[in-house]
Amino acid sequence: MERISKSILINADLYLIWATLMDTDNAKLLAVAFSEGIAIETDWSESSAFYWKDKEGNIGATGIVESNKKGDYFLKVKYNAEENNSLEISADPYCETYNLVGNNYRFILQIEAGPIDESEAEKHAGMWDDALSMLKKISEETDF
Repeated sequence: MERISKSILINADLYLIWATLMDTDNAKLLAVAFSEGIAIETDWSESSAFYWKDKEGNIGATGIVESNKKGDYFLKVKYNAEENNSLEISADPYCETYNLVGNNYRFILQIEAGPIDESEAEKHAGMWDDALSMLKKISEETDF
């Protein structure tokens, strides 16, 4: 099993970058890198659930927001590995972390995702590149 680590430099306001990442409408645009037409339902508060749904509203993945430190710009989500869409988290779940660091309109968003099967790691790494590029584009082109 492998973990994917990626980062991207974003030249935009810190709050704007984080707001873009937390906006569920923008999440649809970012998620296109992983699957067309999916959307997330969540309020991003710690211990709350999230649900990824397809175009027809069918739940494809569920999980829990383990940490959302808005002042520190850190988010960690844990996915349910089971196909039953419950919110029970396994002992070594697939997790994603997002950490935003920097200053003066030069911020680096760092993500880590995994564990993921070695046979899927390269494909998923490319998907993350696409999602991060989209986040950069949205953040840098948005006006206050």
